[in-house]
Amino acid sequence: MFAVDGFHVTAIEDRGGVIVLEVQTDPVTVGCPACGVLAEGRGRRLHRLADAPAFGLPVQVRWSKRLWRCIQGSSQLRV
Repeated sequence: MFAVDGFHVTAIEDRGGVIVLEVQTDPVTVGCPACGVLAEGRGRRLHRLADAPAFGLPVQVRWSKRLWRCIQGSSQLRV
């Protein structure tokens, strides 16, 4: 139902005639684009997206997006 590289489905629910997919990005190693040092995780942010209907019902994707930050003090980038 949701075949997107780099994501996996954690839950599927029917919420009053709306199919809700809970998805997360796969755990990967991320580097800072400014200095190349490995970034550290700093939580997640929820994004709500509309997808194409499935089985005649509207679909909402709730993406729990990983947030990263550079651990170097000189680079304040968030990845």
